Amino acid sequence: MYVHEFFDANGNSAVSPPRYYGITKRGWRKRWAEHCFAANRGSRYRFHSAIRDATERGLSSIHAIEACCLGEDAAMQLEEESVAQFS
Repeated sequence: MYVHEFFDANGNSAVSPPRYYGITKRGWRKRWAEHCFAANRGSRYRFHSAIRDATERGLSSIHAIEACCLGEDAAMQLEEESVAQFS
């Protein structure tokens, strides 16, 4: 499971929702590139809108691996719990 978050120059979380959690079997960098491609093509998904907003505002992004080597069910459960608690 990975997380993306955007920050302003003062280190404050700068978009809403403040974090995006995801899971993938292909690696978070590949998935991030797919999100950016979709955002650049005008996708209306909330996260893709946040990517466009962050880019326009010159925000910094942080990408972190929160958990790895989980089974699919455990990863999905952890993602749901993280979204409910932090997003």
